[in-house]
Amino acid sequence: MDRSLLFSVFDKSKRSFPIFSENLSKEESSLIAIRSQMTLSMMDEANLETAEAVLPFSTINKMAFILLFQLPFENQSNIGIGALFYLVPQNQQVFLYNKVPFLKFKAEEIASKIRQSYAFAENKDFPNELKGLLSDWRISDKEATAEIEIIEKKVTLSQKKEGGSIDFFLSQIKKNEDRALGALYRGKTVFVTGSSNVLVDLIVHSLDYFVPHASLRKVSYTTSILDPSYADIIGISKNIVKNYPNEVIIDIDKKEVKNGKACPYSKSVVKELNKKSEDSQEIIKKSTNKLLKVASQLIDVFSFPEGEREEKLALIQQENSSELIEIAAEIAAQRNPLIKEILLNSVSNRFVDWMDGL
Repeated sequence: MDRSLLFSVFDKSKRSFPIFSENLSKEESSLIAIRSQMTLSMMDEANLETAEAVLPFSTINKMAFILLFQLPFENQSNIGIGALFYLVPQNQQVFLYNKVPFLKFKAEEIASKIRQSYAFAENKDFPNELKGLLSDWRISDKEATAEIEIIEKKVTLSQKKEGGSIDFFLSQIKKNEDRALGALYRGKTVFVTGSSNVLVDLIVHSLDYFVPHASLRKVSYTTSILDPSYADIIGISKNIVKNYPNEVIIDIDKKEVKNGKACPYSKSVVKELNKKSEDSQEIIKKSTNKLLKVASQLIDVFSFPEGEREEKLALIQQENSSELIEIAAEIAAQRNPLIKEILLNSVSNRFVDWMDGL
């Protein structure tokens, strides 16, 4: 299996201690812990109980989902930080982003059990029971998908995948399409409404095709007022639209998207789709992979010493369009809230404008 895992600890002086790993060499475990140290140590300063992040480790060709949690230390009044790493080869980053809901769900369970039965001290043995728990985290794609479905069924969200298409969405929505796609990229909820429940359902599920890197939580149609955080896409009755004056809303009857921010990168993707130069799903796949690659590069920049960041940022800006960097930066900040402030303080004023409101 090409999955790897690591449990590492950071003490109050910011030293890192790889405690347990699987499918990693001792050198790789140390490298991951050390390269993560700058970003992860911010958690202590932020006084957070838990946090999550996705980080690239390009020197060993791996990507990692990371859950950070406060951990008790023996013989210390202060607590340290535990870090659970779930790693995959870098070319499987789409899988990693897609499985984040599952990985977070399982990692929080593991972190809770570690806190209950383990207090860190140098050279202290890590219990076999907890080693077994971590080993079970190395799962197959099939098991991960099944677990996600179990979690989603608990909140009665739509499991439907069929229905709708990229071309159907573009045939129905003719104005501000980029705002809907930009909202999905940024992790914002999109509402869909119209006089036909059938069309609402089709648009809800058409949007799935635009974000193949994520498992979207969907509500096909409801007449109830739901908190936007309940799902990523929510089909609603026109009778309750007034309850969402500031949310991104796709109005099928008017064939337009209301509210939300313009997204130049999404606009360029839509333009390419309308040209039909190649298969629509292939265009989406390529544009999404490029977006995730740049987001990973931006995250990776902040694992290097401060003196090296400016040069690396300049190279990223030189090789990619400002429209691509704009949305990639928002994804980077969304997935890694601990580096948000560094992002804001380390890039141009225009970049700061992009990040405003995150």
